[in-house]
Amino acid sequence: MKSRQLKNYLSYIILVTVIFTVVGGCDVDFGTDNNGNNNGGSDGGTTSESVEGTIVDVLPSRDSGVSNITADIMDEDHPNMTFSGTTGNTGFFKVEGSFSGTPQLDFIDEDNNQNSLARIIINVFPKARVKLGDIRLDSGNVVFLDDITVIFDADLIENDCIDNSGSVKVEASNGNTIDVLVQITNSTDLERDNDNITCNELLKGQTLEISGVLLVGNSVEADRIVVQ
Repeated sequence: MKSRQLKNYLSYIILVTVIFTVVGGCDVDFGTDNNGNNNGGSDGGTTSESVEGTIVDVLPSRDSGVSNITADIMDEDHPNMTFSGTTGNTGFFKVEGSFSGTPQLDFIDEDNNQNSLARIIINVFPKARVKLGDIRLDSGNVVFLDDITVIFDADLIENDCIDNSGSVKVEASNGNTIDVLVQITNSTDLERDNDNITCNELLKGQTLEISGVLLVGNSVEADRIVVQ
């Protein structure tokens, strides 16, 4: 083999080895169907939403306490798609995937024939990170011990503020689109370019990062709003 051909061949082998090393080192859960097959998620494999929380107690009690419980979230628009996260010794779990809307959250006992410990319908805005806080599973019921908080990006479509309180309506979108009513009080932090602003300075068309407490329906009491 000529010197130049040998050099090109060796370069190709090194490049292929690097590619397989990088790809092989990635651990991405795209979701599985009901037969346990990896399917790449409902929107081509993107993981745009997340739900997390900590199970602090299970009644009736189980030998494993709060560990080895799987939180399954079923994609509302694609019922054969499920995204999962399993608790460790602390009871913490996190599920990432594409499941905005009102998906079902099911807690599965991995140590007892995968029986369901409890299930509930939750509200997840597009591109939202939902923090459920501390949770107790009590005889099939999910009991939230803290406020449910949410962080998400959305576009402002309506402003009904006076001075520094009132409400704004925003549109969260990621394939699905949901209108969210955001309540603003005098204690809400409002920021633009690291400066404090008033509520009536929020303008239609702006993209906002909103964090706050999830209320009934598609509504949030905002703790902080940042103009992106």
